[in-house]
Amino acid sequence: MPGVQDKPPTNQEVQEVRKKALAKLGEEGIGNFLANDIEKLKSSDEYVAQFWKHVFDIPGDQGDAAVALVLKAFKWRKNLELIRLTRIASTGVSLIRVPCSRTEGIRMG
Repeated sequence: MPGVQDKPPTNQEVQEVRKKALAKLGEEGIGNFLANDIEKLKSSDEYVAQFWKHVFDIPGDQGDAAVALVLKAFKWRKNLELIRLTRIASTGVSLIRVPCSRTEGIRMG
């Protein structure tokens, strides 16, 4: 049964989605996903809640739909990262991360 728009998940639902998503990521191979995405999934309840809220209108269990969306989003983000790195490598341009006083930036070099 679909959920309610903008209704946040309970703490238990957040933990359940996180646990199931991490298990699925493990089955697929943690190395197939961006480390930053996995860390954010582990550490941010609000991040998990955003997946929950996004699938409120999908028929079936909202938690299962949220887990499926986590996997789909993480695969998409990893694929975009690989495409970006391939394009950068093919141009011969290297990007170097340098810390800035107010924000972190990227310097081309």
